[in-house]
Amino acid sequence: MSRFGWDIDGVLYPWHEYAYQQAEPYIDGMSFDEFWNPKDGWVVQNEGTMLMKNIVGNPLNYYKQDIATHIVDTLHEIQEKTGSDFCYVTGRPRIAQLDTIKLLARAKVPNWDMLYFTGNGESKGPLVKELGCVYYVEDRPKHVPEVNKHAIVFLMDQIYNRDMEFDNTIRIYDLSEILEHL
Repeated sequence: MSRFGWDIDGVLYPWHEYAYQQAEPYIDGMSFDEFWNPKDGWVVQNEGTMLMKNIVGNPLNYYKQDIATHIVDTLHEIQEKTGSDFCYVTGRPRIAQLDTIKLLARAKVPNWDMLYFTGNGESKGPLVKELGCVYYVEDRPKHVPEVNKHAIVFLMDQIYNRDMEFDNTIRIYDLSEILEHL
């Protein structure tokens, strides 16, 4: 039996949209794409500022809304068709751990109790290897090189990874595309 690993934010949950909404009063009408642009967006220019730390540290951004029904349905369909175990690996901060457990349980995602935290900024690669993931779904470019040493990576297309290509990686625009590649 194969194991699927899943990132949460940017893959299953629209955290980046909530972060953008929280920053909107301070960014003078900047679009979502301009905000998250990996070359010269607001996030790149303001990394480490108190405002950005407050956005990342705001627990409300981690459970503001349920995981969308179509995403939960797609997870169940993938699990049913592949017979895979699922696990969830996230870099969410410690302050969001209990809320993340509640979020996954409330959504009834498959194997919601198989949740692992790496800590903010730490590599997911060693944990993906330890968990025996054959596939891993990620959105953040910084995690892909280490993770794809151990698993085939499905890279969820986002503005901040659009211009990047990686070996052993399949870009997807919707989770339902995963089944086409198995």
